[in-house]
Amino acid sequence: MNWAAIALVAVILMSIGIGDWRCRKIPNKSILYLAITLCSLLFFFDLSVQVFSAGMCFLIGFALWMMKFVGAGDIKLVTALSIIIEPKLLSSLLVVFAAAIVFTLLMMWLSDRFRKTNQLSSGVPMAVPISIAGFFGIVGTMY
Repeated sequence: MNWAAIALVAVILMSIGIGDWRCRKIPNKSILYLAITLCSLLFFFDLSVQVFSAGMCFLIGFALWMMKFVGAGDIKLVTALSIIIEPKLLSSLLVVFAAAIVFTLLMMWLSDRFRKTNQLSSGVPMAVPISIAGFFGIVGTMY
């Protein structure tokens, strides 16, 4: 398999998560870099089901964005990741995603407590748990 592409995906996801933590924005360039890197992995998979899954993720995400529940960058990130992640892994990834949200909230709470800041008031950077779950999903799809 293409371990260099997986390592590059990990670095890109980490930079997206860190950027979202700091600024609460996911740059379009980062999503573009991720999509290009994921395209190099697409040669190993049958895409018929994943494209439908990605379309559904986008439609559901778009509805959530219209209701102001999530940011547009988060939807773009989920859609890009869902192209390569097998749909049968999605239920397992929801557990990883939930654990990553708890981890993110705990880290934000600790950061607020020790730095005497109030990061929680500006919202939870959802790219962090999405990136963590997405990375595990890509690795799970590869095996």
